[in-house]
Amino acid sequence: MENIELNLSKDKKREFIQLLESTTPTDKLALFFNLQEQRVLISNQFTSNFKKFLKDQNIEEYNKGCQSITAQLSSIGEEIIQIQESLSTTNPEWSKIISEVRENEKTKFILTAQNQVLKVEIDNSQQLTSNKPNEKPAAGSCFYEHIEKCENQINENRLKINDCIDTINEKLEILKYDLNETFAGLTTDSSKENQCHDHNHK
Repeated sequence: MENIELNLSKDKKREFIQLLESTTPTDKLALFFNLQEQRVLISNQFTSNFKKFLKDQNIEEYNKGCQSITAQLSSIGEEIIQIQESLSTTNPEWSKIISEVRENEKTKFILTAQNQVLKVEIDNSQQLTSNKPNEKPAAGSCFYEHIEKCENQINENRLKINDCIDTINEKLEILKYDLNETFAGLTTDSSKENQCHDHNHK
């Protein structure tokens, strides 16, 4: 079964590379935006999966969800790398920006995963020291200090995540502007060509 899945994965990768070979740079960039939208939706599932776990404490379902989400993000990431590499010679600036978006998405995901672990640690510490949910242990205790440390780290990570989001949005705006400008240029050229054809017919 595993060999079949590996072969299917290789076939899909080969087909995607062949697709890129016959695709224009603007179409490659449009494809990147489509994959980026998918990545955002899947990342949101990662957050939803964790919120569900905090409610029902079903670790098996949580792990299963994480495995599925990670596999999907990995597949999308590989395709984005292929787009990035295929643009490296024709449009190196686009390739560089896509690489920066990808690295920031990776950092954001890692920090989000770290925060999930830290929140579980806080929840466990509170359950060990109190019968009341969300109540902190007594100040000065080792549990209290651990929770404080976790909360501080979560806040630091949130700031870093926000920085990643700002950078990603900034880079995407640059690419969107370039894509729109390119399409506008192609439309203008096409219009001029049609006018020439009309003139010739007259």
